[in-house]
Amino acid sequence: MTNKIAVLFILFVFYSLTIPLLLKAEDGLEGSITIGGALTDLDSKSFKYGEYTGVDDDSIYFAGDVDLSYSRNAFYLDFRGEDIGLENRSLYLEEGVYGKYKLYIGYDELTHLISNNSKTIFDGAGGTNLTLPSGFVRGAATSNMTNLSSSRRDIELETMRKTGTAGFGYSLGSNADFKISFKQETKEGTKSIGGTAGTGGGNARSIVLPEPVDYTTDELRASVAYNSEKTQLQFDYYLSQFNNDKKSITWNNPFTGTNFPTTALISLPPDNQHQRFSLLGGVNLPFATRVSAIAEYGMMKQNDVLFPYSYNSSSTITTPLPRTTADAEIDTAHFELNISSRPLSRLGLTAKYRYYETDNETPRDLFLYVNNDTGGAQITASNAEALYNLPYDYTQNKATFDASYYLFSGTTLKAGYDYDIITRDYREVNRTIENTYRARLNSNLSSFAAAGINLAYGERRIFGHYDEAALYDAYHTEAYINPLATNVRFDNHPDLRKFDIANRDRTRYGTNVTLFPHYTTTMGLYYSATKDDYEGSLMGLKYSKNNTYTVDATYAPLDIISTHAYYTREEIDSQQAGRAYDGAASKASQSTDPTRDWWADHSDNVDTVGIGTSIGFMENKLIIGADYSYSESTSNIKFKTGGSTALGASGTVEGLPDLKTKLQTVNTSAKYKLTKNTTVGLGYQYENYKSDDWATDGFDIASTILANVLTLSGSVPDYEAHQAMLTVAYNW
Repeated sequence: MTNKIAVLFILFVFYSLTIPLLLKAEDGLEGSITIGGALTDLDSKSFKYGEYTGVDDDSIYFAGDVDLSYSRNAFYLDFRGEDIGLENRSLYLEEGVYGKYKLYIGYDELTHLISNNSKTIFDGAGGTNLTLPSGFVRGAATSNMTNLSSSRRDIELETMRKTGTAGFGYSLGSNADFKISFKQETKEGTKSIGGTAGTGGGNARSIVLPEPVDYTTDELRASVAYNSEKTQLQFDYYLSQFNNDKKSITWNNPFTGTNFPTTALISLPPDNQHQRFSLLGGVNLPFATRVSAIAEYGMMKQNDVLFPYSYNSSSTITTPLPRTTADAEIDTAHFELNISSRPLSRLGLTAKYRYYETDNETPRDLFLYVNNDTGGAQITASNAEALYNLPYDYTQNKATFDASYYLFSGTTLKAGYDYDIITRDYREVNRTIENTYRARLNSNLSSFAAAGINLAYGERRIFGHYDEAALYDAYHTEAYINPLATNVRFDNHPDLRKFDIANRDRTRYGTNVTLFPHYTTTMGLYYSATKDDYEGSLMGLKYSKNNTYTVDATYAPLDIISTHAYYTREEIDSQQAGRAYDGAASKASQSTDPTRDWWADHSDNVDTVGIGTSIGFMENKLIIGADYSYSESTSNIKFKTGGSTALGASGTVEGLPDLKTKLQTVNTSAKYKLTKNTTVGLGYQYENYKSDDWATDGFDIASTILANVLTLSGSVPDYEAHQAMLTVAYNW
């Protein structure tokens, strides 16, 4: 289908572009065409440099952009093309008659380079059947795979997305119109997915596999709208159909072990469908009042065939799957009402109500697995791994109120309140209630300064009490739960609070100041902060903080000169707490032992600075520009234990090595206007990227470095890149 769209697009372009020629295009044609070339020099091949352009090595590529508009009376034609020589190119063509109809078609591509330093041992990489090469020596650990090194081969992980769109709009009269559009997106390539083998946590083996990508998503949108001076009404229909041509991966297991399967199976994203019906409306009432509403109903379905309990012929299956297909369906309902009014010249009021509900129609059934596909017997209903699937649902009711009052010259005070109730099924907490209070003051202090300050505080509280059993009892069987002692009926620790349903105090505040010391100069100061406190959570996320500081300035002493500079720092900090415990007989004693507590502090800091200038010469016939930016990020994780020797030295703080990333960019450009319609451009870009990641740096890919893990990709390569560009633009 994508190829058909491309052919139609070419024919449409050819046909439409002949119209201006036949009608003396020079009379109504505007825009520009830019053509040229670029030369890239990379000191090392790096997917990071061309992650979304495809330029990952020394290369010469075509540079082309088009932006043309033609009009004659009521007829118009627009054609745009961007980055035509790269793998993130886009094309768009639209024609129509003002007030009657419009017809458009578009096409774009976007590559994503994931890794170009990956290695795999598998034959058939990029497909759904991964086999070990002839003569490969399997082993209990990577060190036992004696011909592992000679069996590796290079593989590039990359995906390409291609999107074709087409649409039509038609006026049904002075107050009504109809629109319909179709979009097809294909995504092909190879990425990574994790596979595991083993009979428990003690002997698990992991391998990162190349995953084939072959997705197609079709989308259809249609709408009918009516608009008058006071009333607006619109009906929308949306359909999305996702198809994955690759349903699963089978792979030969390179690891050996007791009851380890020799061949394993992993499922891939299933086909699914989403439909949504929407009705939107609005009416303007007296006293500067407007009421608008939206009502929507959606259906999401997925009914792929379920894979069998075991892919191992040695497995003993006595109870079949509860159903042969997923039979999954979630229906959604959404309603929103907005009322805004200005009863007084200085006073503005807004009230909003939002209702959103999911109705999960997926059957709840018991699944009796074969653990890790070991070839053993199927588990029974009294086993810990005999589990029910849980059709999660939630309902949200949210009311929002806002008021703004014009205090005096250039000064406005705003205040707001949110009341948010969320009800959930199959969670430890059935309902949470959140109250949020907001205030903001904006003022133009004088012709030389403007400032603003905003504050927000929210309290989220659970309704009732946090009950681990509400979830635990829902996915386990009574046959498993009933014989257990009461104090071990949990998987997650009873003191653990999941952050999305825990009591939380959220504080947000910020300020901004803009100074105009001279008509040539502008300076800005900005600060914002968010802090989430989970003081009632003994375990889980304890707090998270985010602070951002920004300073910027612009200076334009003459019409032909402008400069700018900025600096931004972002600080992100969080802390997690937990307690380490094993299962079975030790669960009760270890889960109540505070010496087994641990804490993890996460810290991320990002600094970015930039400066640039643009100068015109010869009455702006020649314009020269230059920009420099530098960004550095540092991530750090520190651990502290409660004193148990099982967790390390008593009470010590252990830190992982810092993760660091640095990026420098220099851009220079020159544009010279040769004639009234022709401009020549020169450009140069320098980019330097460095990354230090202890988790991947220095590791030989798919090697014996890790005994129980077979890796696929290496670290992000550092690089230094130079790029020169020459372009010629013709303007109408």
